[in-house]
Amino acid sequence: MKNRFRSVAASIVCLGISLLGLSACQSNAASSPVQTPLALANPIWSATTLAGNGAYGFVDAQGEAARFYNPSSIALLPAGDLVVMDRYNHRLRKIQANGLVTTFWGKGERGNLDGDSNQGRLNQAIALHVLPSGDLVIADAQNHSLRKLSSQGVLSTLAGTGSESSRDQENQALIQDGPALKATFNWPADLVADAAGNVYIADRHNHAIRKLSPDGNVSTLAGNGAAGYAEGKGKNASFNEPMGIVLGPDQALYVSDSQNNVIRRVTLQGEVTTFAGSGLAGSRDDQADRAEFRTPSGLDFDKAGNLYVADRLNHRIRLIGKDKKVSTLGGDGKPALRDGPGENSAFSYPFDVVMAPNGLLYVADYSNHAVRVLKPAQLAL
Repeated sequence: MKNRFRSVAASIVCLGISLLGLSACQSNAASSPVQTPLALANPIWSATTLAGNGAYGFVDAQGEAARFYNPSSIALLPAGDLVVMDRYNHRLRKIQANGLVTTFWGKGERGNLDGDSNQGRLNQAIALHVLPSGDLVIADAQNHSLRKLSSQGVLSTLAGTGSESSRDQENQALIQDGPALKATFNWPADLVADAAGNVYIADRHNHAIRKLSPDGNVSTLAGNGAAGYAEGKGKNASFNEPMGIVLGPDQALYVSDSQNNVIRRVTLQGEVTTFAGSGLAGSRDDQADRAEFRTPSGLDFDKAGNLYVADRLNHRIRLIGKDKKVSTLGGDGKPALRDGPGENSAFSYPFDVVMAPNGLLYVADYSNHAVRVLKPAQLAL
């Protein structure tokens, strides 16, 4: 990491594209150094840039010299390195603690093929989850499927037909459950596994939470294929484009219900309640039921049970504390690339977060084409 701070005018150009989170940001304007912002009186968290510098591309290098193309998901490998879903490069990248970026898997050609790093193909894969074995499960969004990348680097298809779920005359998704390779998805956006080997999927455009069991059967845990907002169990509950999913310390699922601007809690029996958010689109910090989000995306918990949120269209990173109070850790609400403390820092459509055991919070800063780090002031490394 370097002690230079950059703003990215190109992020503003991407506004119309990135609002949907579906298309690549294609500006590549050169960024220019700006002065370090004034420090807050008592900063709690401070943002720095680990790799990337606001320009899109594909370069394996260290720190600011590296290039990504809309990094959308981030996780920790068993050895402690980061693995990043480099969405529009159709690759997985690895980042060491010193910011050195290398290609973990993929040749950069999109498609839908199983095989090793030279043969296998992804199509705008958007999320990944690392299993204890070192294998990865991948939400391959544009292939409407779930993939597995073995620790030996071989890609295979876990579930999905490669085609999205069909719809009825009222545009409600006709979700197909059953044997994994006959089940249908529609833009799976995120996934997480439990200790028993079940994989839970935020099935974005099916407006549902799905479950892939170890026996290879896909079922719908909650949601009914129609966009809406309702609490309840199973098909009586409804979502509107669920985008992020994580397993909480209470062994319940937490889901960023993006177009409802709330965080939902889903038990493993399919009971859905609202955990945080008033439902209004905004950036208000307050108690959970009064706080506001704007298209929340990636989620992660720390060991103490605090929940971190990539609040995508607010360009902020938020914290839902164990006391259920929502606060802002970083970002000032405007899309830019700027390091610094608290709301003196800036992000651009942050897509995912992961909390490391050492207390650092890593951010996939989507439209800044960068990986950022948030560090609490009291943390000594």
